[in-house]
Amino acid sequence: MFKMNNFACNVLNELKLLICIIMAKNKTQQTEQSPLQFLQNLEDVVKSEDSIKILKMLEEITKMEAKMWGPAMIGYGSYTYTHDSGRSGEIFIIGFSPRKANITIYYGAKYPEMEQDLEKLGKYKWEGSCLHFKKMADIDTDVLKSILKKCFVAKKKII
Repeated sequence: MFKMNNFACNVLNELKLLICIIMAKNKTQQTEQSPLQFLQNLEDVVKSEDSIKILKMLEEITKMEAKMWGPAMIGYGSYTYTHDSGRSGEIFIIGFSPRKANITIYYGAKYPEMEQDLEKLGKYKWEGSCLHFKKMADIDTDVLKSILKKCFVAKKKII
C-alpha cells in the first residue's frame, strides 16, 4: 500500500478543496458580450425584434444597463445570494432570455396582486420565477411592462 508523507497529504487536501471551490462556482457569470449584438444576431427575426423591445423596456424600468449572463441570458443589476447550504453566488436582479421555444422572463420576485395582473397579460406560461411566452403579439405589452416594474420593485425590497 502507498503511504504519503505529511507534505503530500497536505497538498492533496489543498487540491481537493480547490476542486470543490471551482465546482461550486456559479456557472452563470456576467460576460462582456453585447446584449444588443446578441439579440440582433438571433436567427428568428420576430424573436430578435421582440427581445430588443424587452431589452429597451427593462432598461427603462430598471434604469440599468443590460449585461449578458452566460451565453444567452440578459440581466439588469446584480446581487449576491446565499443558499441554506452556505453556497453563494451572484446573479441579476431581473432578466430575460430568448430561448428556442419562447422568450423567458426571470422576474425574481412576486408581488401581492401579481396573479390578477397575469390574468390580463394574454397567452403565457408561468413557472416558478419565470414567465414564458412565444412572441410579444401574444401578450399585452402595457400589462407586461407594469408586471415587470412591480416585480423589479419587489425584488429590490428583498435583496
